[in-house]
Amino acid sequence: MKNKDIFAKKWDNVNEEYHSTLGDDFYATQGAGDLDSMYAGGGDEFNANSNQGFTPATSRPYVFTLDNTTAGTLTDVVWMNAYQAIASGSSNNGITAGVTVSYDIPNITYVQFLQALAGGFSARIGEMYLECATTAQLTKIFQIQYTDMNGDQRSINLSPRLDPNQNQTVNLTLACDFVLDAFTKITIASLQATNDLTVSMYPKARASNSRGLVGENDVKAFSNPQINRPVRMIQA
Repeated sequence: MKNKDIFAKKWDNVNEEYHSTLGDDFYATQGAGDLDSMYAGGGDEFNANSNQGFTPATSRPYVFTLDNTTAGTLTDVVWMNAYQAIASGSSNNGITAGVTVSYDIPNITYVQFLQALAGGFSARIGEMYLECATTAQLTKIFQIQYTDMNGDQRSINLSPRLDPNQNQTVNLTLACDFVLDAFTKITIASLQATNDLTVSMYPKARASNSRGLVGENDVKAFSNPQINRPVRMIQA
């Protein structure tokens, strides 16, 4: 069965998908050819249950900056993993020693973001935008790992690559599809010294219990942020 068909069926019961603590609905894919189809309003999987005339808001990113404060390169840099970081009181908020993570959105800290995840907030990430002064850092592998309530773990490696058609060498976009919640642990293969890595995560949808308190659906879907618009060929 194609991923698109799987997602379409899961969207029929999207509340269960995003609030499941069993981890049965964890997906992570890479390199989708049509980013529009991954966001609300851009594919059958999102339009199936949408009302006519539904116009979703544009996806807005969760922005994090990772800084290696040591004099050397660190390997297997771990962050997120909210339950481990918050519930068990891990040192350095569960982040690899020598690394700091800041949340670059006003009025919210990284610890508060982790607390929100531990409290039931979750998001389905459809695209990441990476920024760093060193090109070699941009292309380090991201491992997304999820642990369910049975102790089973699932993981996938995301391999960022510069688009051969882009001129910039200090940023890139990475198509992906994974659920970010309290069980999600992210590991970066290595983080160079003195170089900040900024990771912007664009959600396709987010789930929050508080939305139901005001009569809204627990899950809010978003449209493609268009941070990497497709190249259009012009015929002479």
